[in-house]
Amino acid sequence: MINSTIGVVGIFDVADKRFSLPPHYNDLGLTFAKWGDKKSPYIVIPFLGPSTIRDGMGMVFDYTVFTPYPYLFSDGIIYALAGLRYVDLRSQLLENERLMEQALDKYAFIRDAYLQHRQFRITGEQDNGSLYVDENEEGGEDYIDDEEEPAPAASKKESKKK
Repeated sequence: MINSTIGVVGIFDVADKRFSLPPHYNDLGLTFAKWGDKKSPYIVIPFLGPSTIRDGMGMVFDYTVFTPYPYLFSDGIIYALAGLRYVDLRSQLLENERLMEQALDKYAFIRDAYLQHRQFRITGEQDNGSLYVDENEEGGEDYIDDEEEPAPAASKKESKKK
C-alpha cells in the first residue's frame, strides 16, 4: 500500500528505503492455500515450468486480472514485457544452475525444491525434507501384512532344478 500511494503507483520502492519494510510477495495460489487448499498435485506446465494444480489456476487469474498484459493493445509491448519478465526470472535462477548439474535426478530435485519453497511461502516454516512422503515412513499401511505367514523356503532340490 505504501509503494502504491507514496511510491507513485508502485514505480518507486519507498517501503524498503524509507520504512525498512521487507519486500512481500503474494499470488493467488498462495491465497488459495491460505483459504484451505493446502495440498495440490505437482505438475510441470510446458514453457512455464514447475507448478501445482492450485498454483496453475492461480497463475491464470493472476495473469488475466492482476497484470497489465490483458489491458495493453500493442502486441509488441506485450511481447517485450513478457520477454523481459522471463529474462529476469532466468537471471534469478542462474545461481541455482550448479545445484541442478549436481543433482542425480533433476526432476525430483526441481519438484522437491519447488514444493518446499511453496510450503515455506504458505506456512513461513522451513522444511528440510521432501514433501512427497512415502506412506511406510509415516506409519501408513505396509505392503506386507504382518499376520500372514512368510512363504516357505525353497528346498535344496527345487533350487538345483532351476
